[in-house]
Amino acid sequence: MSKQAVEKWHIAGFQAVHSACQQGSEAAQTMQQKSTDSDRKQFASQVKETMDRHGNTLADYLKDAGAPVDSAHDEIMDGINRGTKLMLEAAVDPASTDIALLSGGTVAANYFVTAFKKSGTLAQLLGIEEQVAEFSKMTDEQQQLIDRYNAIANSTIYPRR
Repeated sequence: MSKQAVEKWHIAGFQAVHSACQQGSEAAQTMQQKSTDSDRKQFASQVKETMDRHGNTLADYLKDAGAPVDSAHDEIMDGINRGTKLMLEAAVDPASTDIALLSGGTVAANYFVTAFKKSGTLAQLLGIEEQVAEFSKMTDEQQQLIDRYNAIANSTIYPRR
């Protein structure tokens, strides 16, 4: 694969994941509105802030590359959001609503971990060290969200034995 092909692939990834960040920000707003607990609402606010910051980083990379910022719709994140919507529709009480929101958020954060690792690898192949470091940081931040989703679910929602 030529360097030009890798660069094109890298930019296409930015466009897709930028769209996913926008969708993730909207999903965090939904989580904030539908959560039944003030701590979960605050966590949703943190998720939204993280998604917005990551989306802004990707938008900056796209601008630096001379590529359009809003030219893609991430179908993977769209599918995660549709699945979360179905879980919310099936929820019959506040606890199952919270489980649906936390489950959808966990799946989304796992997607971002994978996407950011891939982008970091491509940045490394292209010798763009600033991006390598930033994608490593963003990967870590998404992993922290996963850990928080799991901690919240394990301590407050899932039945205790």
